[in-house]
This record gives sequence, C-alpha cells and structure tokens, in this order.
Amino acid sequence: MNDTEAFTEWLKTIHKSILDLSKEQSHSYLYGIDIYSNDIQTLFGGKSDIYDLIGANSTKAYFEVYDMLSFVTFGWAAPPGDLSPSDHPEKKRVMLTNYLSHSSKYLISALDFSGEQETLWEYDDSTKGTLKEALYELY
Repeated sequence: MNDTEAFTEWLKTIHKSILDLSKEQSHSYLYGIDIYSNDIQTLFGGKSDIYDLIGANSTKAYFEVYDMLSFVTFGWAAPPGDLSPSDHPEKKRVMLTNYLSHSSKYLISALDFSGEQETLWEYDDSTKGTLKEALYELY
C-alpha cells in the first residue's frame, strides 16, 4: 500500500466517525482532527450557515492548532434542470463533508446521499465554487 492509499483508508475511517457525530441535519459542524492520535474534537455544532462557521474568528485559530479541519453541512441534491434542488421531485438529502489539511492547500470532499451506502469522494482538482473559495481563505 502506498502513502496515498494509506491516507485514503485512514480518511475513510475518520469519515465514519464524522458520520456518527453529525446527527442534526439542519446544522453545520466543525471538527478538529489530530492525524497522529486519530483524535476528533467537535469544535462547533449548531451553526445553520456554513459560511458563518468558516468566517468565524475562532475557525482561523483552530486551523493553526489542528492538522486537519472537517466542515460538515447538509443540503439537497437533484438532477440538473430548471428547478432548485430543494423543489425538485427527485431530491435527495446530502451531507457534504470537506476535509482541509493544515499542512497543504488541498481539499477533499465526501458526499453522502440519503438512501445510499457508498460515499462519493471528490478531490481538490474536481472541486470548485464559492465554498471551496471560502475554505481556501483560511490559508
């Protein structure tokens, strides 16, 4: 197993713990992760807006303390079209977890859709948008 595969397996283990911690689907969460001890600390739980959570002064301070931060938010996903995802008849609830490393400017996202067992992983080069930009402002 190479370093990338080992990291991916480690992150999947961490992600299972994050899934268990993030129960209230109307809030955003922030977790601090120590990669050497596998310790996960809940830093914030209960902000309704992910951008408020990212922009909080304490979030920048936490980014200096922990090896990795995990930002969790919930929303709706639906096939592309004229309707917003929340109004679409085929909508699904989605939990978006963003992992941001302190040591390198790299973002990994995990999407967990209601009713599906598999997590969809997206890596930095495939991620774009205002959320990524807001997260990168922490650097």
